[in-house]
Amino acid sequence: MRLIAGMIEPKFVGEILEYLMAQNGESEKFSNLFLAAKCLSDVRNRTAIAEVANQLRNYLENLLRYGDEYQASGKQFELIREIRTQSVAAIAITWKDDPETLAWLKTLAHFYGNWDIQQAAVQELARAWKDDSETLAWLKTCSECPDPAVRFGAVQALARGWKDEPETLRILKICAQIDYDWSVRRVSLQQIAWGWKDEPWMLEFLCDRAINDSFERWTTWQTNPRQTALEIIIKQHPHHPQTLPLLRDRAENDPDEQVREYAQKKLAELEK
Repeated sequence: MRLIAGMIEPKFVGEILEYLMAQNGESEKFSNLFLAAKCLSDVRNRTAIAEVANQLRNYLENLLRYGDEYQASGKQFELIREIRTQSVAAIAITWKDDPETLAWLKTLAHFYGNWDIQQAAVQELARAWKDDSETLAWLKTCSECPDPAVRFGAVQALARGWKDEPETLRILKICAQIDYDWSVRRVSLQQIAWGWKDEPWMLEFLCDRAINDSFERWTTWQTNPRQTALEIIIKQHPHHPQTLPLLRDRAENDPDEQVREYAQKKLAELEK
């Protein structure tokens, strides 16, 4: 359908889009609307179907409010998250050449008030405008934003798109060590471990985070950054002389029961 949309007259594509929008796609994760967006992205001249295109964008923007994440749990929560973030991506890709889209994404990132949408807005902007001279500077600013959702998205985007930028590692290390939000510290730690795993200082850095990351009370579904550091060490350095002593120390001395239990379990596995 996308190939056809790029070959036929726009007015006929408009009819296809109207048909797709008329379907009730909720049971199929609104794939009708996302397919419509993909077809529209392949239309060379949208002027003739501007009204239909605007209608489609309105439908996609409405999906940002789909569901009630506060009443959902498990698979339903993940479904809401998937649909909302996919809507952000569809708009960013399909309307990239619209001069208002960049400003719209920045507004979503800073003012929307929903973690998943804010994070998606940062990541889609970084992806679609990677070659824009202002994007890197904007992401660096976002890494210091008061909103943790924005910092979270900025850290991921910098690590994935600007790994070789001299400032990137410094920013990630700062976020991993002193950010006041546990999730930002954790994702920063993960990005450093994946992107710079062969650096000679990596093990020492991970051991420091496994011991010195700030203590906070956790719910059962949250993974403490100290535990994340242990997980990475076990995966990357299972036989290093420092690994077992570190696990013994955390099994006895970590202030978090969940981390102690994790260390005890992994210690037993490695000592077999």
